[in-house]
Formats: sequence, C-alpha cells, structure tokens
Amino acid sequence: MMCLTCNRFLYHPWGIFSRWIRDDGSQLMVSLTHAFPVDDTWLPIVLPGEYVMRRRQSPHFGLVWEICDVPGHTDILVHGGNFNLDSKGCELAGEDVAMGDDPRTKGPDEMVTNSKAALRKFMDETIGEDVLHLTVNG
Repeated sequence: MMCLTCNRFLYHPWGIFSRWIRDDGSQLMVSLTHAFPVDDTWLPIVLPGEYVMRRRQSPHFGLVWEICDVPGHTDILVHGGNFNLDSKGCELAGEDVAMGDDPRTKGPDEMVTNSKAALRKFMDETIGEDVLHLTVNG
C-alpha cells in the first residue's frame, strides 16, 4: 500500500495549504482545502491523524480518491479546483501556491496552480492502487 504524508504549512481565511509527500520524501503535489472559522482560528475538516483513502467514482468529478473515516464527514475527495471557494472541505490538487484573482471574492487570493495537471499526475501515480494510507500533520 502506498503511503502519503500531507503536511499542512499555511493557514489563512482564504484556505489551508499542504504539501503531499511520497514515501521517498519527494513532493507529489500541494493542496488547498477550505478554511472554516473555529473560535479565533481557521481549521480544515481533515484534522491531523491517520486516514485510509479509497478510489471512488464521483458523479461530479469522475474517478477520484476519497479520504475515509473523517469524523463527522463523508465525501471528502481529492479533486480539481484552484481557490478556497472551490472546496467545501475537499483537498484541491495543485502544483504550486501562487496569488490569483478569484472573481467571486473580487480580490487577489492565494491559490493552487495547474490543478488539472496535478490531479492527473496524482491519479496516474496511483494506478494499480485501491487503497492509500494518508498521514496528516500540522
């Protein structure tokens, strides 16, 4: 079973950013997930811990990976998207973090870049896997 580590490194109201690391220590991708206000901070739905990921067919996104057994939540997917508002708690795949203009917020926001390419790379690298192990830190 392939093991991945998701290291959270940037918490903002406009999103929480992570680096996804392979077993060999190399970076597979970055991700962005929606930031939810909790007390005086911003938190993701997927908190630090150990998770199983399973491949599944999404009616909206097609073949994707789901992060399973997230307390209180279902349908936490890794899919395409660039900005905080593209996620309702899912992880948006990207190649890098950059500033971009999201017309919904009318201002520059940090975003993930080349989401479709990063998601395709993630899906290609996990061909033949049915289950992944994910460790979330930070």
